[in-house]
Amino acid sequence: MQKYILRRLLFLIPVMFGVSLIVFMLMHLTPGDPVEIMLGDFAEPAQIEAMRASLGLDQPLHVQYFDFITGALQGDFGRSLHYNAPVLSLIVSRAGYTASLSLAGMFVSYIIAFPVGIISAIKRNSILDDLGMVFALLGISMPNFWLGIMLILIFPLTLGIFPATGVGTIWHLVLPAITLGTAGAALTTRLVRSSMLEVINKEYIRTARSKGLRERTVMIKHALKNAMLPVLTIIGLRLGFILGGAVIVEEVFARPGMGRLMINSIFRRDYFVVQACVLLIAFTVMLANLLVDIAYGFIDPQIKYGGGE
Repeated sequence: MQKYILRRLLFLIPVMFGVSLIVFMLMHLTPGDPVEIMLGDFAEPAQIEAMRASLGLDQPLHVQYFDFITGALQGDFGRSLHYNAPVLSLIVSRAGYTASLSLAGMFVSYIIAFPVGIISAIKRNSILDDLGMVFALLGISMPNFWLGIMLILIFPLTLGIFPATGVGTIWHLVLPAITLGTAGAALTTRLVRSSMLEVINKEYIRTARSKGLRERTVMIKHALKNAMLPVLTIIGLRLGFILGGAVIVEEVFARPGMGRLMINSIFRRDYFVVQACVLLIAFTVMLANLLVDIAYGFIDPQIKYGGGE
C-alpha cells in the first residue's frame, strides 16, 4: 500500500507540470493585454511598456514560465495583476467559501441519490422506479445556471425565503448547494440503481435472506456494500465536476469564492491567479481520486495494490 501511494504521489509531479504548462500557454495565447486592461484605453505607450516591464511581462514566454514554476515550488504564485496582492492570499481568503459549497453540494447529491437509487432498484419497474428515473433525467438535463436562476425566482423573490445572493449564514448555502448537487444526484442515482440491480440477485444475497435476516439489513449491510465500488469511482470523478460547477454557481449566487475569482481573473487576463486556481483544482481532484483508490481496499479486500496492477 505504501509503495502504491508513493508511486501515485510521484505521478502527480509530471501531471501537475503538464497542467501548469497548458494553462500557462492558453492564458498567454488568449487575445488581450492585461496591462492595457489595467491602465485603460487612454494610457500612453510609454506607460504600458513601463508597466509591462515592472510586471515581467516583457520577458520571453519560457522565461516567464520558468519564473512562475520556480516561485510555485516555493509557495509563491506571484502577485495578482489586478488586485496587486499575493495570489496565495487571495485564494486562501476565498477557498473556504468554495470548499463549503462543494461539500454541501456533494452532501445534497448523495443524500438524495442513495435512497432514490436503492428504492428504484428494490422496486424495479414500479411507479417508484419510474419516478426515480424521471428525476434522474430531469437532473441531468437542467443546466446549473438555469436551475439556480429558477430557484432564486421561486424562493427568495416569490416566496421570500432563503437569501438570493451572498454569504454569511448557513441559509445562504441552501440554494447554491441544491443547484450544485442536483446534477450529481441524478447521475449517482442511476449508478446506485444499476449497481444494486447487479448484486441483489447474487447468490450471497439469497443466502442472507434464507438466514432470516431483515430485508433492510440484507440491502444495507450486504447489497449496498458490494455495490459501492462503482459508486466510489464516480464520487472521485464527481469532485472535478463539482468544482467546475461551483464556478458557475458562485457567479449566479454572487458568492465570493475561488470560482468567481477565477472567472473575473480570466476576463482581466490576470495570469497568475488563473494559473494558481487551476493548479489547485487539478491537485485537489487528483488527491481525491487517490483517496478513492485507497478506499477500494477497505471495501473490497480482494483488491491488492502491488507493483503489477
